[in-house]
This record gives sequence, structure tokens and C-alpha cells, in this order.
Amino acid sequence: MLGEVRGSSSRCMTSSLVRTGFVRGSLTQGNGCYQHRCVNNSLEVAVDGMWRVCPEAGGPIQFSGFNGELICPAYHELCTTIPAPISHHCPSSCNYNGDCIEGKCTCFFGFHGHDCSKRSCPDNCNGHGKCLANGICECEKGRTGIDCSTAVCDEQCSLHGGVCDNGVCEFRCSDYAGYTCQNSSRLLSSLSICSDVLARDAIGQHCAPSEPSILQQLEAAVVMPNYNRLIPGARTLFSILDNGYCAAAAKRLACWISIQKCDKDGDNRLRVCHSACRSYNAACGACLDCSDQTLFSSEEEGEGQCTGFGEMRPWWLRRFRSFYS
Repeated sequence: MLGEVRGSSSRCMTSSLVRTGFVRGSLTQGNGCYQHRCVNNSLEVAVDGMWRVCPEAGGPIQFSGFNGELICPAYHELCTTIPAPISHHCPSSCNYNGDCIEGKCTCFFGFHGHDCSKRSCPDNCNGHGKCLANGICECEKGRTGIDCSTAVCDEQCSLHGGVCDNGVCEFRCSDYAGYTCQNSSRLLSSLSICSDVLARDAIGQHCAPSEPSILQQLEAAVVMPNYNRLIPGARTLFSILDNGYCAAAAKRLACWISIQKCDKDGDNRLRVCHSACRSYNAACGACLDCSDQTLFSSEEEGEGQCTGFGEMRPWWLRRFRSFYS
């Protein structure tokens, strides 16, 4: 759990805080250790150095830059030596396994009962784990969290630049500084090398720099180097007979790698289609690794799920068909 600080001025508090842009999933993330202080007859709590005033009777507060909320204990629990009114007392001080809020115990995860004295597994592990005797969930494979409610992604997700969102590996356009998902047709006037490539698929949005001048620099600094790497260095039988087909395939692939489509939600960028990689290999007699999920989608992904969908017919197939037509 992010934003925690452990030390003599910290206290365990119920929290579902998760830093914005990181793994999202269960709202019942568990407990965390947070700094607190008593200032001007108020209890304040800090998350990542940001201090917020708690409600006097305790309750939820939120922090900028984080999803979820933190549950403050009541002011009298931490900030006064004067006995609280009888109506605000909690049985056995919740056995220090929960917060006393308006005279009732709000138990930390793993505890229940009117005084938080009993061990339990949060939400009985949501049916995705085994509840151990100490009240901790032993989650089944593919699940995580204090209550096993959050699905996890294959470790390849983060290795390939993705963000795991409750079991779904997402590749976000906004992860690139200055990039946004924009209507594809609006990009055409700022492009020279890739304009004809995007014009064939101008419906929807593409992930690209917001500034037109930076978009133009992208073609020179990224697209062209990619294109030059994709063109075979030596003359081969393919390059002699293909009549420019390899160069066209390399250009399309270089543009797709550099300017990817966005999904319908408008933020996730769609990796280049596996079929587009295979088509390039067929056109140029190349051996590009189409299983590299940093760049390419899985074979199962179809139209609308990746960039550059649709096989490009190899030159030899076109020659074969024209010969017999």
C-alpha cells in the first residue's frame, strides 16, 4: 500500500488507498501505517507527505493523487487525555484491532465482532482463497489482496510496459508524457511519411504527441530509424523480385509501431497486430520476432483490438494469382 510511513508517530489505519495510475482492483485493500499529529484541537493524518484534517468523530478522508480512502480514528483516541463521553466509548477500546468511531468499533481487516476481538478473513476471501486460522487469506493462483478479490496479470505484463488493472493488462497512451489519444483524421495534416498509412485507417483515434511539431519530429526521430532497421541490408531474392513491396511493408510497420491506435475507451494504446508482423516477414523474407509482446499483440487478437489489422498479401502470392488470372 503506497503512501505509508512507519515509525513512532505512525498508527495502523484502515485504508483502500492506491496511487493513481498504478494497479487498481479491490477497494478493500487492507490496513496501512500512516503518520498522525494533533494540531489546533484536530487530528491530522499524512499520506506521502500530504496532511489532511480528520473528522472529529472519525471517518473517511481522501488524498489527491490516490484512489480510495483512509478511515480516520476519532480525535479522542489519539489526541486527548480527557476521558471521552460515555456515548463515545467503545468496548475494550476495540482491543486495538479497530477504530472507535462515534462509539462503535470499525474493525481492521482480519477482525470482527462488536469489540474487534475475533479473527476473521475479509469477505471470506471472496471464494478465491483459503481462510487460515490467523484470519489471513491464502489466495489461489491468479488472485491477490487481503481478501483475494484482485486478479493479477501474468508477469509479462509489466515487462512489456503494461499496467495491470484487476487482471487486465493495459497499455496506456497517457503513460507517455505529452501523448494523448486523438482523432486519427486530425493527425494526417501534420504527417508526411505516415499520412498515407494512417489515411487507410483514419476511423477512430491514434496515440500521438499533442503538439503537431513534436509529431513531425517523431517521424524523423522514430519512424525513419525504425524503417531503416526493417529494410534488409543485403540484396536477397526477395528484394530483387518484390518490386518495392518489402519497402511498403516496412514503412507501414514502422508507422504502426510508432503511432498506435487507441481502444474505444480512449486511453489504452493497441499494440501492432501479430498478423502485421507476419506480413512484414513474408514481404521481406525477414525473421522479426512476432511473439515480442512489447510491440505485438497475441495471435488471438482481431480487428479493433490491435494496430494494423489484416494480412498483407506477399508478392509471390500476387504474382501467382496474376499469372493464372
